Amino acid sequence: MQEEVNVREETLELIKSTFNTERYTEEEAEAGIAFLVKFSDGAVLYLIRLFNSAKAAEIPFFEVLSHCYDTWFEWWERDSERRGDPDNPTNGAGYKNATVLFEIYAKLGIPIVML
Repeated sequence: MQEEVNVREETLELIKSTFNTERYTEEEAEAGIAFLVKFSDGAVLYLIRLFNSAKAAEIPFFEVLSHCYDTWFEWWERDSERRGDPDNPTNGAGYKNATVLFEIYAKLGIPIVML
């Protein structure tokens, strides 16, 4: 079964360079890549910032990923026809997604600085 990939090739390369095995274990890198390719290009940028912030705060990778799965898949707005662009934080869908992102930061105790 082939993994669903929603990102452009350039974004996929950014994901792979973020989750390299110099910073993450092979298991973490594979899990991070598999998780991020399911989102749109804009969402990937927000999530990369989240994972980088968590890494800097020395929060275990799988703790972050667990919060993402618990919160993100349940609440992340994907329907651009119904509520507008989900990557634009100034409209309905994007505003909801920004709120979800802030919730994950808060659960992990990561300060939100210049998102």
